[in-house]
Amino acid sequence: MSYFDEKARQTSVDSMMSFGIPISSKYASATELSEMLLFTHQVAMLGLNECIKRVHYDSKACLCVIELHDEEMWYDDEGRKIKACAEETIQQFQWNGTVGHSHELTALMESGEL
Repeated sequence: MSYFDEKARQTSVDSMMSFGIPISSKYASATELSEMLLFTHQVAMLGLNECIKRVHYDSKACLCVIELHDEEMWYDDEGRKIKACAEETIQQFQWNGTVGHSHELTALMESGEL
């Protein structure tokens, strides 16, 4: 089995704590874990890490699910800052039930390169 097969475990861990936020990847994907680590780092730099309950990458769906402690903050100032961090670091994520994309992926889709 290749490390790049769909369900291949690329890392020896599938979950960990990053800046006090539990993160996990369904298939222990190195790319997914690195995106979540970058995301939690940016959020922590803004002092917003305690707002996040959990971040989980559903490898099968290619979707990172972000859960907040306070469901009322999705679109307030802090929520917008957290979403901006996701847009900088995570290719495809769920934000309050809606699918969002990184700036990089959005630009590729708009240019027709995908």
